[in-house]
Amino acid sequence: MKKRLFILLLVLFSLFPLLASCSDGGELPPEANNVETDTDRKIYYNVNYTIESENVVTIKNSISKKVREFGGYISNSVDNEDKSRYVYRVPTNKLNEFLDYVDSYSDLVIDKTIESTDITTKYSQLSARIAILESSKEAYIKVLNEQTLSLSEIMSIKEKVEDIDSELLVLYNKLASMDSQIDYSTITINYKDDPKFFSTYGDYLKSTGEIIYQAFFYILPYGLVVSLIIFLINLPTYIRKRKSKKISK
Repeated sequence: MKKRLFILLLVLFSLFPLLASCSDGGELPPEANNVETDTDRKIYYNVNYTIESENVVTIKNSISKKVREFGGYISNSVDNEDKSRYVYRVPTNKLNEFLDYVDSYSDLVIDKTIESTDITTKYSQLSARIAILESSKEAYIKVLNEQTLSLSEIMSIKEKVEDIDSELLVLYNKLASMDSQIDYSTITINYKDDPKFFSTYGDYLKSTGEIIYQAFFYILPYGLVVSLIIFLINLPTYIRKRKSKKISK
């Protein structure tokens, strides 16, 4: 019997390291980001994070520093007492590396979304329209060099060239905006102070106070009844004692 008990204990102790390793391996490291940035498609990315920490300022400064190291910049920022919102622009060819860095704070990241928008068709149509207008402008300029044109014809062609230049300016700006969206991804991070302390202890104290408050008013009527019963039970004894004291005097 003792021998069997000894063998059983030995088996259980041998399992402890295995159980410990299983429990320690519950949280896996975050997977590397595989955003397809090296592609012929014209795609721009919007990434949104929510980070919660007791050291928001430290985390925010570290991430902002990393943005600059990757050749990015802060596009917009709003700082409030208990939360901040920062919009970063990071070169798309560095996007995966930057996201991997932010994900290294996995225990602080409470939300993450990646949105991609494919503008290949719009980009191609815009580029084609620009090419057509540039060819038309070039053709008009060649016509202007002819010596046989009348003054009215020259003025008419110049007006058309000006119209083309005006449209090209708008299209060039649209193309530059698209290139900026494609070349630099937008990462928005909402930083929040960690409310765990208040939710753990503040809410606990609040709920405990409510329970005590409710229990007091729930027990109060019963307490009065019990007190009255105890008083009535002890009343005869109290009266007898009073009488005996008077007689002894």
